[in-house]
Amino acid sequence: MRIHGASIVGNLISPALASVMMSSTGPWPPLFLAFLLTWLPAFAIFLVPESLKVKPQDDGSESGDISYKARLRRNLEEFKNSAAVFNSRPMVIILFICMLQLAVWQCTFQFLGQFTSKRYHIPLADTGYISSAYGATFVTVSFVILPWVSSFVLSPRAPSWLRFSDEKRRDLFFARSACVASMLGTFILGLSPSIPVFVGGLSVLAFGVAAESFVKGIATLFVSPERRSRLFTILGLAQIASDLWVSPALAALFSLGMRLGGVWIGLPYFGVSSLCVVMLTFALCLNLPQALTTDEESESNGGSDSENEDISR
Repeated sequence: MRIHGASIVGNLISPALASVMMSSTGPWPPLFLAFLLTWLPAFAIFLVPESLKVKPQDDGSESGDISYKARLRRNLEEFKNSAAVFNSRPMVIILFICMLQLAVWQCTFQFLGQFTSKRYHIPLADTGYISSAYGATFVTVSFVILPWVSSFVLSPRAPSWLRFSDEKRRDLFFARSACVASMLGTFILGLSPSIPVFVGGLSVLAFGVAAESFVKGIATLFVSPERRSRLFTILGLAQIASDLWVSPALAALFSLGMRLGGVWIGLPYFGVSSLCVVMLTFALCLNLPQALTTDEESESNGGSDSENEDISR
């Protein structure tokens, strides 16, 4: 969640900076600056240490002598091992939630500037300030509100209906709540008649974008630690693949909404709100691993048995 929030810090600064630069220098200098800044992480990746220790295998053959069929067979085995991560119903649900979550990202970053410029008749250069307002809200939620609420719901001071016994159940509750916030936030964005109401909808939506982080945290409970890198890789590839239909769908809804006019101008956000309803349905069907629940019940039963033995003594 903290890493996810750190990425939003860039979205807090960059839209306002781009708006200032576009107003004074035109569109090309911000474009070249964004191109240069995009390549900086490509060099920083070489500074990340390798954490997976691969054991050497002595199969009696040199790597250069491996045939094409053997390499193909090995790649197929690796693909099967990676796909085996999603061999259960909860993992399939998590995969679909992460794929649908991309629509929320698209409508708050790439799509937001064009939509607000057309709907509220403001220059495209000034839409960066709206994005910065959203970034400021998200940073406040990520680094101030959610950490406090996360610790509060685990403390004895929390009401019984809002108190959780462990972090896993808390994350599941937050994931479902974030889906509700995304649904309400995008619906408000579609209905908003003015910029202040639109910013208010973004504030509600800021509580919902964290759903992906909580869902991915739950996903790690279903896989072993050495397979988590494969898990996150597949989830990332699935999100990239979902962009093949998310971006065209938003563009089509935007064009249709502009032709219809009136309240239907917010049709793209109504569509995303409908996807959030589907996400919420999936999240309500998501449960914690059975083994985890069984272990916690056995620990509680073991603790109660020991207490009974102490009482009898």
